[in-house]
Amino acid sequence: MVPAPLQNLTEMLPQGVFAIVPDGGVTYLNPAGCDALGITPAELAEGINLFDFIDEAHRAYLRRRLAVILAGAPGQLAEYRIRRRDGTPLPAMIHAARLRVAGEVIGLQGLLIDITHRE
Repeated sequence: MVPAPLQNLTEMLPQGVFAIVPDGGVTYLNPAGCDALGITPAELAEGINLFDFIDEAHRAYLRRRLAVILAGAPGQLAEYRIRRRDGTPLPAMIHAARLRVAGEVIGLQGLLIDITHRE
């Protein structure tokens, strides 16, 4: 879900870039995001949900926050407890904003920033 001219840019970024539909289904994740979550491109192609990687204690808050953003509020950078595919913790910050196609909000796009170095 990244426009073709920007896809090369997102592919080379050292931070995770994602696009999700409102229920958390991931429609795009760049290589840095795949590496951070410990997933392969094949697993991504099979389908993953962002909430499967969010620590259970943070899921409800993230769902509420994303719903508020979808309703029109600006995105905010916030820290979340994330779990990689293998279950190891990934301290990270997420920033999300509405994703529009032809003027219609179809989901969210954002950044997944690994803050392991701060721990």
